[in-house]
Amino acid sequence: MRVLILHLSDLHLTANGNTAEFKFVSIGKAVQNEEVDLSGVFVVVSGDVAYSGKQTEYAIASRLLLQLPLRA
Repeated sequence: MRVLILHLSDLHLTANGNTAEFKFVSIGKAVQNEEVDLSGVFVVVSGDVAYSGKQTEYAIASRLLLQLPLRA
């Protein structure tokens, strides 16, 4: 059984633009070659996801994570 574990930490997302947002495109490209014959994909997000805990910041995090082109 092969699984892919992607660990993201301390995103500190804000409602006014994020450097991390542009990196999510690169994350998908970097791991797409590792997606061969996987039984599962786990994305672990730790640390501070939002900068100040506002609902809009968590909405941005949700959108970015759902857009990651990862599948098992």
